[in-house]
Amino acid sequence: MVEPDIKPVLESSNPWWQPGSSFAPQPFEKQIVNEIISHLKSPFALILIGPRQSGKTTIFHQIIKDLLTQVKDPRSIVYAPLDRMKHASLTDIIKVHRELTAAEGKCYYFFDEVHYDPDWAVNLKTLIDTQTGDKYLATGSSSTLL
Repeated sequence: MVEPDIKPVLESSNPWWQPGSSFAPQPFEKQIVNEIISHLKSPFALILIGPRQSGKTTIFHQIIKDLLTQVKDPRSIVYAPLDRMKHASLTDIIKVHRELTAAEGKCYYFFDEVHYDPDWAVNLKTLIDTQTGDKYLATGSSSTLL
């Protein structure tokens, strides 16, 4: 079963789920962050592709910092580093998140290194088609994303 691998990674990767916790991403803000934030209202998923160590995760953390000032429930923001979850699919991650937090309403899912889910493209399309209201963002550094 995959779910036991997901729970501790989600808990440690989302410190803002805990009351009174602080979250401080790197102070240098990438210029593209504001452009991405402006696209969060669109119905489409957003996928950032680039080489390793190019700042994709930093961009995610800066977007999350901004969202934390806008959402009612910080548990509605989910950062999921798939490279730290063995054999986890996007749908597995969402299921565990919902069980852990009982978050209601619109959620923002940040799937980092999405290509670790071998069926990520099909899973993401299914989520977009069936999960009305949620927002999906993903990063990848593998050429398999192209």
